[in-house]
Amino acid sequence: MLRSPLAFRYIVRPSTWVIRQKSTASSNRRLTNADIPHEFVKLVQEDGKLSEQPVKLASLLQSINQSTYFIELVSEQGSPIVRIKNKKEAMKQEREMKEKKLANRVVIKQIQVSWVISDGDLQHKMSQARKYIEKGDRVWVIYSSKPGQVPPPAQNCTSLVEKVHVLMDDIASVIRVDRLGKSVTSHTTVQYAPKKQNK
Repeated sequence: MLRSPLAFRYIVRPSTWVIRQKSTASSNRRLTNADIPHEFVKLVQEDGKLSEQPVKLASLLQSINQSTYFIELVSEQGSPIVRIKNKKEAMKQEREMKEKKLANRVVIKQIQVSWVISDGDLQHKMSQARKYIEKGDRVWVIYSSKPGQVPPPAQNCTSLVEKVHVLMDDIASVIRVDRLGKSVTSHTTVQYAPKKQNK
């Protein structure tokens, strides 16, 4: 059985939504090399420990090959702290972070289903919905009547919703049900998520 309907909030027309998860990383780029506004800094050494005494930033810049390495300001709490980083490794880490952010996107696809629909049309729409789910997207199945169309009895509408649920049940879980009204014959949206992502 489907879970109890929740208060309907809104329905949007675009067929695809992309929701980006909040990132814990700061969106501000850290200062590097000559952009660091400090004459003396403490250096994070290879063993992870800080240099005992502050060192002159200009001397650090002269000591590295700036085509391969750069100096990054990592903290300004108390004494400014810097770290020497390899450019290739830093680019690799940045690329991995971007890929991780892309993996965290939630893409929502919408499938419009009329309360009066042929078996052939329903199978076609569910085939498309399953393709979206298999790609890792979420799917909103939106049930409504066509303009001027009288919806069938509530029992028929309930049977259609449950039939779709059975068709999707092996790969997707119902995560939300919204209705624009109290009756099942109202404009109804059922949200599905891939089972492997529905925690």
